[in-house]
Amino acid sequence: MHYLLFTLVVIIAIASFYFIRKRKVSNFQEHAEMQVRVLLDRNNVDYVKQYGCVLFQLNILDDQLKEVVITELRTANRNFLINNFEKLNFFISPSHKGESAMRSVGFSIYNDYLKNYKPKKEGLIVKGYIKDLKNMKRAFMVTSYFKMEPLGKEIEQETFNRRASSLAI
Repeated sequence: MHYLLFTLVVIIAIASFYFIRKRKVSNFQEHAEMQVRVLLDRNNVDYVKQYGCVLFQLNILDDQLKEVVITELRTANRNFLINNFEKLNFFISPSHKGESAMRSVGFSIYNDYLKNYKPKKEGLIVKGYIKDLKNMKRAFMVTSYFKMEPLGKEIEQETFNRRASSLAI
């Protein structure tokens, strides 16, 4: 009898966990769209690491959105290190649907990893919250997929106009 009760509790806990995660993703996707681009600066190298920046561009889908705050960035790649990150704020002028903002964060990556690197999609987990005009906070969590690109070329606006994939974890 206890096993049956324990199994039922575990199933309910797992279902609740996935429901909450799904809700956090939809909180963000209803209001905005985020593209991530990772640029590696081949000229900024030391003996151990190379440096670059992670660019975030936000496209506004809801005219009631006031602010988007990114509070945490994580990646499964242990060689990819985000530099001194606390949070990124995107302050949005009310009723400017469609406009976008751009922010960046520095990162470093180990040279040993880059020696054998083959371009592949990697995931960046982005957590934070959004605020609407009524100052209601809603947490979100999305995964944005990226490939590292060299920094030498100009940043083209067309790259960000393409829809990036953001999926739930």
